[in-house]
Amino acid sequence: MSGSSTAQSLINKSVQQSDVKSSNSEPEGNKEDKSTIVKKQYNHASPVKRDRIVKRSPSTSIYQTQKKLEKKTEQKLEEEDFSNKPSTSFTFDDLMKFWLQYAELLKQKGKGGMHSTLNKYEPKLNTETFIVSFDLDSELQKIEFQQQSQDFLSFLRKNLDNYSIKIQLNVLAMDQGVKVHLNSKDKFIKMAEKNPDLNLLRDKFNLAFGGHPIKNSVSDLPNKHSHVVFELDQGTLYYNDTRMFGCLLYFQSMPALQESGVLGDLGIEPLEEFSFAEFNTAMRRFKSNVKKVFLEQKAIVGLGNIYCDEVLFDAAVLPTTNITELSEQQMQRLYTSIKKIMPLAVAKGGSSVANYVLGDGSGGSYADLHLVYGRAGKPCLKCGDILQKTAVNQRTTVYCMNCQS
Repeated sequence: MSGSSTAQSLINKSVQQSDVKSSNSEPEGNKEDKSTIVKKQYNHASPVKRDRIVKRSPSTSIYQTQKKLEKKTEQKLEEEDFSNKPSTSFTFDDLMKFWLQYAELLKQKGKGGMHSTLNKYEPKLNTETFIVSFDLDSELQKIEFQQQSQDFLSFLRKNLDNYSIKIQLNVLAMDQGVKVHLNSKDKFIKMAEKNPDLNLLRDKFNLAFGGHPIKNSVSDLPNKHSHVVFELDQGTLYYNDTRMFGCLLYFQSMPALQESGVLGDLGIEPLEEFSFAEFNTAMRRFKSNVKKVFLEQKAIVGLGNIYCDEVLFDAAVLPTTNITELSEQQMQRLYTSIKKIMPLAVAKGGSSVANYVLGDGSGGSYADLHLVYGRAGKPCLKCGDILQKTAVNQRTTVYCMNCQS
């Protein structure tokens, strides 16, 4: 029966979804084209060894970028004369009213990252000097905030009728000790060291590190998670869905599927032939940050959290870069990286980083080629800088500020 590939295609295409939320722009000082550097440095198959790691130039560091933005902001403030403008007193409640109102405006514009930032911590107001002090988690957040600060200040000053308002940003002090990024297996081992009963619990109920009962899941089929069984000419295909996140729909033909509208506004299929012009047009329809656009599957499908990070690193593009800020060269690099990484990942069987296995019970080997995913806090394999971690659309995102800015 030739229905094997068709059934699998229906399963894959009808289930694809992702999360939503986050958006920010690439710093203005970091728009230079690095295509020549990419050609020299980027090679998934042979990461640079530690003895070849070269320290980055201070001019490309996050601190240099921060200083440029601060200088630019100071220059703008010096050019504006507010001496004849009102400085009406206001309360903390007044401030919070417009603070949260501006956050909602950002959310409506698709800037979910800044919306989350403004809602995470409560600002502190000095009612005598009208200085608003606000805490941030990282230098990257500070840079993103500074890009929005002039518009935000204008909004607050106008609505509070006080042109003496200033915002003071404070990056929270982080633990300077050695940081180690733990995967699911590492976390379980550390918890089991403190509570050995966890090992007994896992063995008794056949639980994997992610909590899914997948022991003997290939040999013991069908099982209670086998919702649909396809008897094919050469074997049997089981539709297993442990967490009940998926669905399976039946159509008599591909035209019937296409006419149904079930696939909705899903984007380009990366494993099929598509041109740069098609990719560029699909991406430019959106005004969110590039990782959010990838995860939403409306411009291009198939890029989950792992491959988003790997593609963005390979293309030397920060995940928080807004689509409207991407140059033609950056878009071309993204296109090239997708065409390179996605077929290679499929050929390697995907990335088995937790409990994912193939149909025969073996694991995918593309995880051996990961350059950023799961490596937060470790040296970048290209430049030696420490890889950073943040959240984009509520998904852990790992990047190199040096290589991707």
